[in-house]
Amino acid sequence: MLNIFSYLRTHLRFITVILYFALAALLIVYLFPKQGKFRYEFQKGRPWMHEDLQAPFDFPIYKSQLELSREEDSVLRDFKPYFNFEERVFSDQGERFREIFSSIWQNYALSEFRIPNEKLYLSHSRYRNIRNLEAYYEDFILNLLDQVYQKGIIDISINEEYTSGDLSAVMVVKKNIAEQIFIDAIFTPKSAYEFLNSHINEDLNSNKSPYLRRFRKFFEDFEINNFVEVNIFFDQEKSRTARNSLLDEISLYRDKIQEGQRIISRGELITSDKYQILESLRIEYEQQLGSIASQLVKVGKFILVFAALFVIFLFLYNLRREILQDSLKTLFILMLVILTVFVASATVRSARISIYVIPFTILPVILRTFYDERLALFIHF
Repeated sequence: MLNIFSYLRTHLRFITVILYFALAALLIVYLFPKQGKFRYEFQKGRPWMHEDLQAPFDFPIYKSQLELSREEDSVLRDFKPYFNFEERVFSDQGERFREIFSSIWQNYALSEFRIPNEKLYLSHSRYRNIRNLEAYYEDFILNLLDQVYQKGIIDISINEEYTSGDLSAVMVVKKNIAEQIFIDAIFTPKSAYEFLNSHINEDLNSNKSPYLRRFRKFFEDFEINNFVEVNIFFDQEKSRTARNSLLDEISLYRDKIQEGQRIISRGELITSDKYQILESLRIEYEQQLGSIASQLVKVGKFILVFAALFVIFLFLYNLRREILQDSLKTLFILMLVILTVFVASATVRSARISIYVIPFTILPVILRTFYDERLALFIHF
């Protein structure tokens, strides 16, 4: 054990340098592009500058984003979001209406007709007509509420992602049965209130009861909108499933290219159709390379990087050992190599700048500033 510690202490600087090389190798492999790159460069509206190109394998022609967007818009015009019809809402609101209407009516009648108490109002024959009027309007308004809730009350604005745009109909699920219903056939909270208010006022104007005029103030103050509640609720899960089902029917492919089929000739103008074919070939090429040879590519990258750095290490060990003995000098050289790889990798990933405009020859210039020409050229090549 003491011998091991003694060896490590004696050769600590050398071991540190080896660790630098190992970390540099890992960083460089990490910075390399994760998949193979299509070896042809092309632009729409420009001539094809490479040799005649034939399909190396069968591949589909992908639709452009514009085509897919148009098809999605066309398909989604037929999309109907799903809503659930809840019958319990009318049951709750109907029961609540009976209790509140009866209580407010009786309190109003006791005050308006100066009736001593509720018991006298409910039992004395003198107030039978008022009680009949109460029962009539309670049943009348309750029947109107039933009509409204049977048609349904919906709030389209709750989820604009699925209900925005020119929506003419929806799918309403009632007792596990989905039915298409036009929006115009369903009430909104506002139209439901207008319907109830209109029919109540119409009946009040046509009713000839001598007691009714004394209840005008009652109906003016009675807030019927308190009993209007949405009973058709948006079902996001069903709507998402239906929407995705429609979108899944859209094919991503326009056509297919057979192996050996000519794609484009040298000097031929890259039209929109040709561009889409070339772009489809690029996508398929990179996908196939990523799925079939990804592990082999990783192994190959590691072997290449390890070999390159090992050659640099041997050169320094045999001819420039004084640099290996200085950790900072070794680290400086490795950092320059890593920086160069990083710039090249970032350029390839962005695809906006050509790799040919990157001044890679600046590496030996910098190295020559601090070291000799032989070392600078060896590291560069």
